[in-house]
Amino acid sequence: MRGQTTLTSILPSSVTSDSQRKGQRNVLIYQRDEALAYRYYYYAEIKRLRFDDCLLKLEKEFFITANVVSRRLVNQTDVVKKLVAQKARATYFKKKYPHFSWI
Repeated sequence: MRGQTTLTSILPSSVTSDSQRKGQRNVLIYQRDEALAYRYYYYAEIKRLRFDDCLLKLEKEFFITANVVSRRLVNQTDVVKKLVAQKARATYFKKKYPHFSWI
């Protein structure tokens, strides 16, 4: 991996074996997309923002374009439907994703 030697000489404790990294990318993408769906629900249902305003906020939060956000949300419709059915509130989100601001 490019730059690994330089970075591991600075932070040697951050070295992981290849077996620990294998398949991690897909898991991380799924976790990001799930968090994206939660944040979308929060902005759309709790904050009552318009769709385009939700996309702009999510674009800034997740550092991906609005087109990618909307494509990823289409893949997460089951998660959004579940949240709508549960009528989830911000307290539920705080437990699952405490690092986000849910105010």
